[in-house]
Amino acid sequence: MKIFFCVPPTGKYIRDERCQLNISSRTAENIREPVQLLYLCGLLKQKGNDVLLRDYSVENFALKDIEKEIADFDCDFFVLESAQGAFKDDLNFVKLISGTLSKTHFVIKTPFADKEYLQNQTEHPALCPWLLVA
Repeated sequence: MKIFFCVPPTGKYIRDERCQLNISSRTAENIREPVQLLYLCGLLKQKGNDVLLRDYSVENFALKDIEKEIADFDCDFFVLESAQGAFKDDLNFVKLISGTLSKTHFVIKTPFADKEYLQNQTEHPALCPWLLVA
């Protein structure tokens, strides 16, 4: 199974479950690695899965390059780690990339969920197989 783990390019946030901050507004930017995604990648890779992790919040890729990289990996699951302050932007990012991922299931890893907002997004075909991990 191919699994793409992603911190989206929707702002510099600390996206830990218990600490979610927009670090761009702080005096000193303290960028943290997506530790929980790293653990998940390691466990799934150990079980024989093909995994890729990208932190686009700190990499200065153009959107077309991000879309190409995601499409080239052609994953079964796309796991995105969201932050409360970037939730709607994160969903919009998934809408942008979902056109090239027809067989992909999307997973949002988040300690919260704006369920009302998600329910209003179901007209978009890529957003139907949502699995929210809270």
